[in-house]
Amino acid sequence: MASILPYVSTGAVPGQKLKLKIKKFVWLTVGDGVLESLSDYEVAVNGTVDVMVYKGDLNIKVHLLDEDPGADSGPCVLNLNSHSDENANYQVKNGALVVSAAFGDKKQEIAISRYNKGSMTECNLSGYLDIGAYLEAQ
Repeated sequence: MASILPYVSTGAVPGQKLKLKIKKFVWLTVGDGVLESLSDYEVAVNGTVDVMVYKGDLNIKVHLLDEDPGADSGPCVLNLNSHSDENANYQVKNGALVVSAAFGDKKQEIAISRYNKGSMTECNLSGYLDIGAYLEAQ
């Protein structure tokens, strides 16, 4: 189903503060942020991250353009930090909402899904940035 809400942690609300975590042998907090917006068809997280492959802002905004709750794929807009792809697309795949975009010659894919019985949001970036992170409400 192409609504963002089933793929983010249960009880998430706009304005909520978040901790960005990664899991190695133990959970490590590697950043923080704020859930700026959340609706059926849009989610935005603004934060910072400090991991081995990247240190700096991690601002992500996804808007599903077709606004069709019955769709399993369609057009969307992805903003990643200062980059934007207004011709991105999404698909529901393996229990995740997967957004594919291109920023010039750099491809990026972001997979969003619930984790740990819905208590966290798993966010896997692959392509230009490769980061697997978990968002936990504070």
